[in-house]
Amino acid sequence: MDYNNDISDIRLDALGWERSDPTRVLKTFPRDYYRFHFITSGYGYCRTADEYVLLAPGEGFFIFPGGTPNYYPQVSDPWEYFWVAMHGKSVETMIAQNGFSRSSTTYKSLTDMDSMRQILADMCATSISPSSADQLFSRYLCDFLSNITPLESRKRKGSLFFEQCLAFVIDNYATHLTMQDITNHFNIDRTYLYKMFKKNLGVSPQAYLLNYRISKACDLLQSTQDSITNIAYTVGFRDYSDFSRQFKSIKHITPTAYRKAHGRENTWNL
Repeated sequence: MDYNNDISDIRLDALGWERSDPTRVLKTFPRDYYRFHFITSGYGYCRTADEYVLLAPGEGFFIFPGGTPNYYPQVSDPWEYFWVAMHGKSVETMIAQNGFSRSSTTYKSLTDMDSMRQILADMCATSISPSSADQLFSRYLCDFLSNITPLESRKRKGSLFFEQCLAFVIDNYATHLTMQDITNHFNIDRTYLYKMFKKNLGVSPQAYLLNYRISKACDLLQSTQDSITNIAYTVGFRDYSDFSRQFKSIKHITPTAYRKAHGRENTWNL
């Protein structure tokens, strides 16, 4: 596509590559810049007020200023993605020329993955060329937008009920939550609950809850000095022995060994 408008105001804010924790739902906060995510492997979901879409390699989504979509990886095959944050009045004009809007944010690639990776690599390279970074970034952004098209075929409406079930699990994981509690709360049977989680996340609700609890336990083991027994109760386990057994089955290491390897003194923040 030929972008005839002046794009000299476009600026790169930040970029990166991320491998997602499959137990976490990322609830974004409003930002004053534009952002796009491009999936390089695995699968995940993006939900806005207008869309709820399963995304695959070679696909992605935009986040507009002020937008707060939820996005999370499929547990059975979690996504890895490249992301770029940018600002400038011309960005939304360029995005709109490609058919995107705040109610239509998802896209798919029109070319092969190697070509898209090269464009993204070129974007990364602009960060080490400060004298011409913004000009080069604008050019590569044009290349990127010219190689994507809106994704319409897999929009999924009416998935709010699953989101409500997922939110209930996340809000109550620290209690002695059971599958029966979930089915009673929503007045559904266990089979329907199981099918919903398998369809949307690729795992059973029991497996999701267990993995979520272990993930939260890992956070506490890294960031606090609480006893491991207290952490076990904090994330919803009834006793230490069960927690230790389940932790080791998932992480292939004991909670004590995990803390020694990943404790605060052994970590650094990006």
